[in-house]
Amino acid sequence: MASTDSYTDKHGGLYVYYNVSHTVGDNAPNYWTDIMLVQYFIRTIYLLNTNGGNYWTISPTSRNDIKDVPDPHRDFKALQKTAKWIKYFQIDGTLHNLGCAMIANGRVEPLNRGYTKATGMHQPIFMLNMIYRNSLSELGFDWRKYSMEDASLPASVKLQLKRNLLETVEVVL
Repeated sequence: MASTDSYTDKHGGLYVYYNVSHTVGDNAPNYWTDIMLVQYFIRTIYLLNTNGGNYWTISPTSRNDIKDVPDPHRDFKALQKTAKWIKYFQIDGTLHNLGCAMIANGRVEPLNRGYTKATGMHQPIFMLNMIYRNSLSELGFDWRKYSMEDASLPASVKLQLKRNLLETVEVVL
């Protein structure tokens, strides 16, 4: 179940982010709204940065395959396609975007901290949040407003994110 969560960073700043409740991708539980959230992030990041955005460098392989980027409204059962695009994101982050190293395993796990302590690699859900926000910011959009108004994010996911946001804000306050 997709959710809105938060943590306090080492400088005392509050970081609110969208999270998955269960792992998405290869050999994973793959809950529908988690799948749709990951697909939404990937679709938005790749389409924004193919059509004028410059925040995320896209490899020739994923650029050539852009017409097949998953659509969360119709591809939420397309697990192989989703895992393929998760790997594209992980590989593009590691090879083409400085400071965005991730293990290319075709999986997005729930965030417990921004990186995996054992490897020093960033967790994909952290990077999806960061690249999504920065890609939108570069084009002059506020990520929270954009995601709640964007028709490509399914209503069922929006509802869960809004519900969890209210709970997150109550806990923080």
